[in-house]
Amino acid sequence: GAVASAPAGAQAGPPEGACAAAGDGGEANQIAQHGELLFGRYQLAAGPPLGVGGWFVVRRAADVKSRGRSVALKTFNEQAARDLGSDAVLERFTREVEIFRRLGVGPVQPADAKGDMISPRPDPRRLLVNLLDYSRRRTGDDEPGPAADGRCYTVLELADEPLDVWLKRRSNAGNFVAASHMQEVATALADGLAWLHKCGVCHLDIKLENILHFGSAWKLIDLDRPKGLSGAFSPLYASPELARFALDETSHAGMEASPAMDMWATGVVMLDILVHGSSLEETKAGFDAAALFDEEDVPFAGWYRWLAETDPLDIDALVPAPASSVDLLRSADLREVLGRLLDKDPERRLSAREL
Repeated sequence: GAVASAPAGAQAGPPEGACAAAGDGGEANQIAQHGELLFGRYQLAAGPPLGVGGWFVVRRAADVKSRGRSVALKTFNEQAARDLGSDAVLERFTREVEIFRRLGVGPVQPADAKGDMISPRPDPRRLLVNLLDYSRRRTGDDEPGPAADGRCYTVLELADEPLDVWLKRRSNAGNFVAASHMQEVATALADGLAWLHKCGVCHLDIKLENILHFGSAWKLIDLDRPKGLSGAFSPLYASPELARFALDETSHAGMEASPAMDMWATGVVMLDILVHGSSLEETKAGFDAAALFDEEDVPFAGWYRWLAETDPLDIDALVPAPASSVDLLRSADLREVLGRLLDKDPERRLSAREL
């Protein structure tokens, strides 16, 4: 998460109590150059954003009250204001803070936030990205709201690198993953998802980019999911039931998020680890190329139709290399885990606890 300031020449902010949006340009750097602090504590670093998403801008900052500790500040960008409106931005921001609190990884943990883990690591703070701070209403209470500049900020711990970058680095060095690496990531995913699901939360966007290394721990990020299923998932990691939803949202209007959707995506992530990249990207690209010659009402319709078929995935065809990963697939235990995670029937799919 991170923060940016308003675009140059911005007019008066939103009504009191609503969240303004931030630009992703130079004025944020100007704050850092002048040494100004965000709510008296976080000094924005100069340079480009750490990341710019569909609705968010993420920037590095230093916590001057914690010996300059590097943190990530996140705020909504202008696109969010255009798409959602200031009231909806505030609602989503408030929901994000509440989800962190509910999961026991917010600045103030609920008294009853006790783990129910299947491994010796019961602390959810070791499994999920931690919310360190957030902007509050001007009433002086602890409720989330816009800061003095009218913008809503979350302050998150800063990661070392995401799983996709870690895999690429190892692949480039010829230092391919071993069974122990797969076990490490799979255990972190299983524990993190077991906690999420126990708390009644479905992630819906499990993918390499949302699994990050924090010191010695792999953690899940992007815990704030939008309401409903539309736009909540990445096509490459969509489960067969989500594919059917994408093809015909009207017929599947009553479909709700389920833990089984996260477990399918976990299986795809494990395939990705084996190939040190995206295991299904080439398959999807073939359907996308064919779609260039057809007019489809649903984006990625060909891909979703293939995914929705009942035929099981051919794991061997999806993991042709490297040789070390092909060797790993000779493990009956690994093949069973992959087969059960990638079962087209969600009722037969492994749960996080079973994994």
